[in-house]
Parts: sequence; C-alpha cells; structure tokens
Amino acid sequence: MTEVLECNVVPDIKFIVFRKCTPSWYMPEDVFPAWNISYVISGEAEYIIDHKKYTVTAGDLLCRPGGCIRSGKTFPDRLMQCFSVDFELKQAPHEATSIPFPILSHIGVRKDIIQLFHELSSTWVDKQPGYAMKLRGLF
Repeated sequence: MTEVLECNVVPDIKFIVFRKCTPSWYMPEDVFPAWNISYVISGEAEYIIDHKKYTVTAGDLLCRPGGCIRSGKTFPDRLMQCFSVDFELKQAPHEATSIPFPILSHIGVRKDIIQLFHELSSTWVDKQPGYAMKLRGLF
C-alpha cells in the first residue's frame, strides 16, 4: 500500500485573478515555473501544454504543473471567463511535490466552487492580517 502524504502538502499562492478575457487575450508560449489551476465558468479557450492541445469550456478545471511549456488563447465569439490561481507546492519540510489531478477535468459549473474562488480572490486582494493562512485553507 502506498503511503498518502497529502496532509503535509502546503500551497504557496503567488497570484489569483478572475479573468474576463478580451478578444485579443492570449498567453505567448513560455515555460511557467509555478503550478496553475484555472476554473472556467463561461466561454472557451485553447491551451497548449507541453505541446499537447486542450480545449476548455465552462465547468472545466485545468491544472498545469510547474515548469511546463504553455500557451493559450480564447475565441472572440466565445470569450472565456475563469478563476486562475498560480502557486507553488511545498511538502514539509519545504520540498517540492505534486498533486494528483489530471491536466484537464470536467467538474461542472458549481455555485459552491465559484463562491470559494470569489472568497479566494477577495482575500488575495484585501490582504488582511493572516490572509496567507486563510488562502491556504480556502484553496
């Protein structure tokens, strides 16, 4: 039996955004050092991650591992709206680790998840005392 160490994994959140794409939105190809989780709530986009194409639509969760080659674009007639979180993963005592999510999964558009992402975003923007711990808990 494989030992599960998820309880020791700590996300170090670097950036959070609610993105409403414009027709000209795109991500140029580059190597992005941090992990990213994007939750699409409307529209559509195309990502290329490590030379493989992924089309995301409402209700999709995209999990890009740190260090991957990535690019992306939306479509003018189907502009994507999504929550996006950039983070590093640390495992006690602060060793890099990974998470057991596929790159793309469909979880549906869920009000409870949208509410959590809204709370993540507002906590990130407000940065009140203790915000980093609250972000980790919400995430």
